Amino acid sequence: MAEIAEANAEQLRGIEQVTQAMAQMDNVVQQNAALVEQSAAAAENLAGHAELMAHAVGRFKVEAAPVALAREEERPPAAVPQPVAAPTPLRRAETLPRGASPEALAEEWKEF
Repeated sequence: MAEIAEANAEQLRGIEQVTQAMAQMDNVVQQNAALVEQSAAAAENLAGHAELMAHAVGRFKVEAAPVALAREEERPPAAVPQPVAAPTPLRRAETLPRGASPEALAEEWKEF
């Protein structure tokens, strides 16, 4: 009798382990299903963005001939930028509009 009870208890532990494993596998399957749904939604969203981008880029006109990409050693050296003359500084107007005082202009700007 004792051996039968021990075998029964061992079987029960085995069934509990199998039940736990099945529950864990069910959780993983549900998580995977949710990830698949998210991926599908993201792919659909990305396809919509790609369509909008293609439409936006389609407005640009390019030459019909394909452009050959030059290898690094075949590229001509980059042009050296030439210095640009500094812009001449602007002078501040020395005169005020007729009939305007500096104080009146200052008050006008305060209200602005």
